[in-house]
Amino acid sequence: IGFLGAGANIQSKKGVVRGQTTAASIIHPAAIGTAVAAGYGIAARFGTVMAIVVLYGIGRFSHRHPLRPARKPDVEEH
Repeated sequence: IGFLGAGANIQSKKGVVRGQTTAASIIHPAAIGTAVAAGYGIAARFGTVMAIVVLYGIGRFSHRHPLRPARKPDVEEH
């Protein structure tokens, strides 16, 4: 599962990294499932609630504060 999450992070030629949310959405359910299987049901519930709260908050924040375009590097790369 970790390799799937790591593969979701992609760095473009311009140096912009994308896919963090996708990677987290792959890794987090795996961690919750592992916690449940190991007998940590309360921790799994807490992690699930925290993920919902954080994703809801990020969604509201991103609608109010859209991303600015990336700044171009001062020096051209060859």
